[in-house]
Amino acid sequence: MVTYKIDSTTEYINNIDDWKPSKAVLHYVKGMGLEFLHQENDRGLKFPIHRSFQLLNELLWFYNKEDKVFFFNDIKLSYGLQDVFYLTGLPINGKRVSGEVFDAREQFERIFGYKPLKGDAIMDVNGNINLSALKKLYRNIGNDSVELTEEVRQHICAYMLYHLHCFVVPELDGKASTRYLPLLSDVTNIHQYAWGAASLANLHAELACIQEKQFKAHGNPKKPDELQFRSQLYPLLLFFFEHIPKLLTVVAINKPEWSLPMKFPLMAEWSHIMLKSFLKHGWYGMPYQRLENNFIPSDYRELGKFAATRTILHFFEKCSYHRPDLAPKQFGIINVDETKLKDMIEIHTCSRKGPRVKNFLDYTANNCNYPAMGLVWEERMHSDLRHQSPMEAENEEDEDQGTAQSTDNVDRVWNDSMELENEQDNPVESELGNEQGLNGIRMPERSCQSLVGAENADQDDDDDYDGNLILDNPESTIWYFI
Repeated sequence: MVTYKIDSTTEYINNIDDWKPSKAVLHYVKGMGLEFLHQENDRGLKFPIHRSFQLLNELLWFYNKEDKVFFFNDIKLSYGLQDVFYLTGLPINGKRVSGEVFDAREQFERIFGYKPLKGDAIMDVNGNINLSALKKLYRNIGNDSVELTEEVRQHICAYMLYHLHCFVVPELDGKASTRYLPLLSDVTNIHQYAWGAASLANLHAELACIQEKQFKAHGNPKKPDELQFRSQLYPLLLFFFEHIPKLLTVVAINKPEWSLPMKFPLMAEWSHIMLKSFLKHGWYGMPYQRLENNFIPSDYRELGKFAATRTILHFFEKCSYHRPDLAPKQFGIINVDETKLKDMIEIHTCSRKGPRVKNFLDYTANNCNYPAMGLVWEERMHSDLRHQSPMEAENEEDEDQGTAQSTDNVDRVWNDSMELENEQDNPVESELGNEQGLNGIRMPERSCQSLVGAENADQDDDDDYDGNLILDNPESTIWYFI
């Protein structure tokens, strides 16, 4: 039997406490969630943050690298864009985190004005930037002004490179790749890239890689048993705590005075506010239904519309499908009519090895299909989102088409919107009545419509239907379309 032995991670999330965003960073880098992670008065992240490798090693058994979901018997859990957005605040829509890869020293020179020489502490022999040296050089340069001078721009670029590699896409151990620098050169547009989608693409690639490496290492003394997790880890563990609260006993968290996090992004409050009490049942399908209508700040609200899309995630050479359609119950959807979804395409990627200059936006050599995969993302990014109002839902004559009526608490939303075979399958069973939901928290009223097919969307011509199904209450913060 293969035993997973991950004992470390390149996610140095505690290091972001050593270099907090300056006024210049917060002024120019909007929409990245930075302002929430470093708030005072117990609203920001509480350091140090601890992660359980024991729990991660056990959960890896349930990951299916083909479908990019976790299988727990007959239950499928999809760690997707909605989870990344709600937990971290990172943008999940926008430009692909991809592009042309140049010589490392040339890219560094374009941003910071000088080309590192061989042996320079700022860059290793492979062209990766030393994060400690980067922080030492640029933390106190250009940090006390919001006027966009060259020094301020370099300071912001250095900070974002540090933040991205400590937490968002921590691919390398204490190092940063220069391939991000072209995306950071215009500091006012950094938030226009889908960094949340990139972190998710990197995570799925790492989960698949870990499985392959561990199976190769099993029983082979020439292969190392212990592995390093090279991706975002803390939000992934929080995702499991949200959906399987009893897992908190694994990390010895059992303080009844704590209550569920309710502020955006959830990971900030999760770092110091834990569960008030454990659920009676070990599985909770729709934990985010507890959140208030104003959970997502107005500046971030538009991103929530793109949370449950079947699309292709991009992170330079790494691409993978995002498959919320495989776990529709997480979104209150009874079933998904596959005939109304666009056909999936095959994914053909390559490694970073080979020519020094590669543009992964349009790379087609060696049977790669990056342009076609990019088109899937672009169509999703520019989709014409449709919604159905609560009033329209109440007027639907055929309730069998997937419409669940408005509910007063999350338990009824779950029960009414699922087709469960018997009473034993019901994962959530409230004993609090209709006035209260999980842990005594009153749940906001929501309309939970399950649109199964184009006939439930507001459209005149099926030929013009863009293949996106939507589950939404326009008065709510939660938008879904698959």
